[in-house]
Amino acid sequence: MWGIKVSLISEMRFRKQQLLLCVSITSLMRFCVHMNSPHFALIYGGDLVDTSNIDILKNQIWTTRTSRVNAEKRIMEKEHFTENINIYYSCLLVIYSIIPFVCSKIRLGFVTLFLTVLLTISIVYIKGLKYKERARDYRKNYTELQKLEFRLSHIKTDEELCKSEIENEYCKLLDSTENHISFDYYKTVMESSGEYKKNRLTTGLKRKYIWGVTWRFTIKMLIVILPIVLALFSFLVSYHG
Repeated sequence: MWGIKVSLISEMRFRKQQLLLCVSITSLMRFCVHMNSPHFALIYGGDLVDTSNIDILKNQIWTTRTSRVNAEKRIMEKEHFTENINIYYSCLLVIYSIIPFVCSKIRLGFVTLFLTVLLTISIVYIKGLKYKERARDYRKNYTELQKLEFRLSHIKTDEELCKSEIENEYCKLLDSTENHISFDYYKTVMESSGEYKKNRLTTGLKRKYIWGVTWRFTIKMLIVILPIVLALFSFLVSYHG
């Protein structure tokens, strides 16, 4: 009888230890997985992996890729804007050349000369900037960066990481094309969300982004209205003269 009691007590202690072990494992899983710890991830199978460096690398690659997507958009917007401006100036040049034949009092010789010179310079200058080629290089670059992101997203353990190899490929991609400008990075932060934006968005960065948007828009508007203002000025001078 005494032996049976001792056996029952031992079995109860063993089960208690098992219960405590299960509780500890469950708590660890909740901490690492459900609480979304930035430093550790519990991989199914029992391996505890430090993911802080992986997350840093992921953020760096994502930031560079998104900034270069913005750079491509910026370059293509310049390409489209300059093409439309050239067409716009050409149409105005034709109109301003016809007006003196319709009304001899109106003299627009200075404006037509100005538009002719400006249009010629614009065509030569735009051709030298090679916007389409630069945009194509950006597109190729951020596509390769996207592949690196995919590789990082499939990492399970430290052995599969090959972190140094990915870092070397990342550095080669950084050097393979021209770097994006600061405004592209500001746009990346402004259009992001969550913890990424919260940790990076500052008052200074927001002001620089707004200033960049403002002066770019202002220059475009000045380019559009400048020939009209000059034509009106010439019209008033020639009419009252």
